Amino acid sequence: MEEGFELTFVVLSYNSAKTILQTLESIKYQVERYGSGKRIQLVVADDGSTDDTQALIRKFASKNLEVFDKIDLSFSSCNLGTCRNSTRAYRMALGNFIFPIAGDDMLTNTDVISEIMKCSPDEIVICPPLKFQGINCIVDEKAYYGDIISAIRTNKDVHRRILFSCTIMNGSLAGRNVYDEDVCSFIENFTLLEDWARFFKALTTKEIKIRSSNNPILLYRLSPEQVTQKKGAVRKLIGRDLMKLKEFALAETKNPFRRMRIRLGYLKWTNPSFYHRYWPLFAYYEYIDYFSYKIRKKMISKHAKLLIKHGQECKIDDYIRQINNRVKEYFY
Repeated sequence: MEEGFELTFVVLSYNSAKTILQTLESIKYQVERYGSGKRIQLVVADDGSTDDTQALIRKFASKNLEVFDKIDLSFSSCNLGTCRNSTRAYRMALGNFIFPIAGDDMLTNTDVISEIMKCSPDEIVICPPLKFQGINCIVDEKAYYGDIISAIRTNKDVHRRILFSCTIMNGSLAGRNVYDEDVCSFIENFTLLEDWARFFKALTTKEIKIRSSNNPILLYRLSPEQVTQKKGAVRKLIGRDLMKLKEFALAETKNPFRRMRIRLGYLKWTNPSFYHRYWPLFAYYEYIDYFSYKIRKKMISKHAKLLIKHGQECKIDDYIRQINNRVKEYFY
């Protein structure tokens, strides 16, 4: 195994032809602007795309060999699911730090590399993302309330909640030990819920510390194409993953109230009509969240406004346009 790499960016894609070059160009922007003197690897793992995603990745790689110290591509001939696609990429990562990003999201234009490299091996840093659609950052503060609530939870609360919900949002940072072989092997029990499986295994078997940061790392694209928004066969696969996670979660606690909450949480997906009919009887944590929001409403609103202000001060809309202009060069 080659050594000496400080950071590995891992890009995970599937049928991302419309967005993959934006993702890759945002990483290139980071390396060119903030990566001087650092050995950086780029790993791109595609899960058997049937559109032009793989061709565009190859084109980007061939034109940017000098930007990165190493570029590794992994293309599956068939769709294996997000979980196996990601573990394949994590095992290829050589960096002391790893940052995964979906092929439809982007990095912000601030110094993401320095933020990633502040993360210790046994740490998760919860970073609320900036959200965007098209070329515009979302400026409705309510769109960020859930992320802010997740970011202000205590270390103990995050560890407790991971049994029935993934409270760590996209764009958060995780130390190297959150991507080790034990975690990768666990992830491969599932098909689509890679992030929840990864954090579940790390938080239930390792001494992981949680902290939060006010610096957004990720530009999170709001899209109906997100996995959790899909129905039919995809929703069935998610339901199957949730049933497996439920069994692992139940094995982690003997507390009867917590076990009831675990079962209820999974019913939200597997039997939504039952869940919506009876959840007020059991939803202890929902009530806690509700009263926490009421008590901290002003603080949550303030944090959301600061997040939006950060995006405006960094001229994120202009940055997205700049990345889009870079992307156009690949088609001439």
